[in-house]
Amino acid sequence: MHTHLQRHPHAWGTALALLGAIGFSGKAIVVKLGYQHGADPSTLLALRMMLAAPFFALALWVQDWLERKKRQAKSPSNSSTQHRPLTGRNMATLVCAGLLGYYGASILDFMGLQYISSSLERLILFTYPSLVLCMHAAIHRCWPPRHQLLCMGLSYAGLLVVYSHENLSLGPQVGIGAALVFASAVCYAGYMVLSERLVASIGTVRMAAWAALVSTVAIGVHVAAQGQWATLLQQPLPVWGWSAVNALLCTVVPVFCVTLAIQLMGASKTTQLGMVGPVATMGLAALVLSEPITLWHLLGTALVLLGTVLTAKTNAPALSARK
Repeated sequence: MHTHLQRHPHAWGTALALLGAIGFSGKAIVVKLGYQHGADPSTLLALRMMLAAPFFALALWVQDWLERKKRQAKSPSNSSTQHRPLTGRNMATLVCAGLLGYYGASILDFMGLQYISSSLERLILFTYPSLVLCMHAAIHRCWPPRHQLLCMGLSYAGLLVVYSHENLSLGPQVGIGAALVFASAVCYAGYMVLSERLVASIGTVRMAAWAALVSTVAIGVHVAAQGQWATLLQQPLPVWGWSAVNALLCTVVPVFCVTLAIQLMGASKTTQLGMVGPVATMGLAALVLSEPITLWHLLGTALVLLGTVLTAKTNAPALSARK
């Protein structure tokens, strides 16, 4: 299998990137299905991470085993130093990344989904490249070029189109949901900025797995602080079922599909293929949740995707230079 992947990297990379994007796009649908059975955001996130954690722990064990085998097959002088043991600084950064990404971003996203459609939620989240760009500009104290600001403007114009339409249809609650999901996007952008610093030293798989395990502990503390442990394990069977789907098909599988796709054909192409995500969410929401697809949704989605693609393309050289 590994040899076949190396012989056809683009084909396999494309398939994995698309599978990962579609898997991630189903998360909002599954969360809303969980809400239909009386679950709340912290319960759904806790069950998701509890069910996903063993797979991430297994991934860490497999990664360490493979690296030990490689070291045994090479002389010490030629052994790879790409994935060094975790230092105290790396562990502190991992904790921050886990709290921002799989915990902070997720709980805010789940809360926002109580108020807005799945389509609007995915579009708001999809503006994270522009937020990463702004964070890099703040860190390096340099204002983004005008063309990048124009690309960002396209994305936010698309959001405004869909937001305005839903605000007229659903009322003020859309503002609450949009604010929560935008805060989620900010947290995820922070996670991406921190992960850039870690991937080179500990690897993409180890980075994602450790961050997920940190977030599992965090949501466990969250649930304990709310005094919900007793009710957490007493959820109805449909909530457990949809949480299992969320953990496996919308979390574990997409994470490793995207990770492999990046290794096979690079981050830029993988990101571009990820643009299918908002479209897939819109289609799944219409099919499963009967959410309407209007001309305003289509126009807004087109603007967001165009702005995101252009932002990612114009930002790629800058990111490469900083590395």
